[in-house]
Amino acid sequence: MGNTMDLGAAEVGRVISCRGVEWTVSDKTVSRQSNSYLERQWTLTHGSEELYLVKSEEKKAGGLEEIWVLTRQIPLSGVSFEYDPGSWRSMGEVTLPGDPPRSVRYSQDEYAYDSMSSVTAEDDDGNMVPKVTWDFYSADRRKNLAIEIWKEEDKDYPEAYLGNVTSPADFEVLDKKVALPRFGMKPGQGFFEILKTSASGAGIFGLVLLINGVPFDYLLALAVPATLLFSMYVMRPPAWLAVSSFCIWGAVGAAAKLGGFGLSFWYLAFSCAALAVVLPRLMGTFFQGTEISGHWRLAFFGVLPALWVYSFLIYIIFAPGPHAAYQFFTACLLPVAAAAAAALTRVLEGSDGRS
Repeated sequence: MGNTMDLGAAEVGRVISCRGVEWTVSDKTVSRQSNSYLERQWTLTHGSEELYLVKSEEKKAGGLEEIWVLTRQIPLSGVSFEYDPGSWRSMGEVTLPGDPPRSVRYSQDEYAYDSMSSVTAEDDDGNMVPKVTWDFYSADRRKNLAIEIWKEEDKDYPEAYLGNVTSPADFEVLDKKVALPRFGMKPGQGFFEILKTSASGAGIFGLVLLINGVPFDYLLALAVPATLLFSMYVMRPPAWLAVSSFCIWGAVGAAAKLGGFGLSFWYLAFSCAALAVVLPRLMGTFFQGTEISGHWRLAFFGVLPALWVYSFLIYIIFAPGPHAAYQFFTACLLPVAAAAAAALTRVLEGSDGRS
């Protein structure tokens, strides 16, 4: 299919193409049973879909046996096993047999027991625990059904996986990488999903501050830019976007300090919109070979938080108290309108910089 030489060395963040679909390596683990058995696993993510590419290496009398399986998790309850000849039972944590059964069924297909392996692997809590795997194969050995049993301290946790026996030739390791989100978020997780998660966390923290007497308008003055910046941090933005956003924040901060908050808000808004147009072009000269796209993000992460803070500083310092509702809504709407205008400017111009 293409470059298969580096598949075994594909690192986290690398993009791999398989049957016309690009997958991101979001995790990679290596587990060893002994000097005779080694298991490597790549977690492949595309949008909300997650697959696992597993390579097992076992030294046998006839030489080294390598098996590649592209698999996905399936409901354990959908797997039934033959506990007596001709008698079948659904598999579960309670009904899990003590030894591998002769055969199992899933979606009317039957799989015969082949082998068992045991390695030490990292569980979801980051602990290294024994993981026993029962491998079953279809009659033509083109499909694999695996029962993984994680042996935790309290009890055993079985999981079921169904996949196809594959070959490195079915994959192409592309010459590009993606920045993976932080805090365990999936690379395919959309921007608005990450923003929703960040806003939820900020909301919980804000509720604590409100209970402790922090005024809502003062809280909102910090919550919105803090949520945007945290979302930006989680997303691991490309370097051009981070540098451009820093430039806009610095420009607004310098203008506020030198002008003593006496500059017109719309003058600053126009300047930010101009920077949102110029900076991506300028970043293209510094970060050559990097795709400069998604310019609206600069309005969202650069213009909006900078003008939001500036707007609320004017509101807090200069608006006569007690603050009226219209003053509060004006402080909110002005930066949103300015950021929307900056994003619209980029949309009308075109993402490639041409009118």
